[in-house]
Amino acid sequence: MTLRHPKIALCFIVFSRMILLLVFQGAAWLLLSGKSDAFYVSTTYWTVYVTLTNMVLLALMLTFDSKTGYTQIFKFEKKQAIAFLKWIPLLLLSAMGPNLLLSYVIYGDLEIGAKLLLFDHGLLITALNFSLFPILQGLTEIPFYFLVLKPMLKSHTRKPLFYLGIPILILSLQHIVMPLYLDVSYVLYRGLMFLGFAILIGILIERKPNLMPYFMVMHILMNLSFMMMQLMS
Repeated sequence: MTLRHPKIALCFIVFSRMILLLVFQGAAWLLLSGKSDAFYVSTTYWTVYVTLTNMVLLALMLTFDSKTGYTQIFKFEKKQAIAFLKWIPLLLLSAMGPNLLLSYVIYGDLEIGAKLLLFDHGLLITALNFSLFPILQGLTEIPFYFLVLKPMLKSHTRKPLFYLGIPILILSLQHIVMPLYLDVSYVLYRGLMFLGFAILIGILIERKPNLMPYFMVMHILMNLSFMMMQLMS
């Protein structure tokens, strides 16, 4: 079966995570339309939208495993683990440094991330935030961009700026809709806070694709540690 509009289909796949996140938040907004602060309340459930989005994409990656090779990446070797450990300090610096810098420059508040993204919820959502949310983020997000999207783009061009640059850029920009706030400062903050981290991830996976499972484990732990901040506060 041949797609009639392959370029349109490719563009849809590029932005599919962002589209799904917006669809889920928009649906929640409509369900909450009776409330005067419906839009704000819809933002507080952003981890639910991320979890649902990851469920959809993980199901697709598993369904088309013969093409994505998703189940083949779970190979852990001592040599690769040691190689990955050497990169952890720089990876953490690239993830935390721009975040703190943008927090201070844009908001003058180093704790703005927690204030914008952490909310008090009941037992069900809290349980999700400490289980499905971090696990599915780790299992889905980075593999989707660099195991699925990157090869699709590479089949259209051999220019790294295109096939590697786009997944890196979208990996960073997607945070604008996690959740979506209609605020320019927030868009700048969320869109750029993980750009350095995304660049480093993209370059390392391009050069050492067998590091993918270690990135997934690291990503799970990073999301779990972020949720732990809510308990500490």
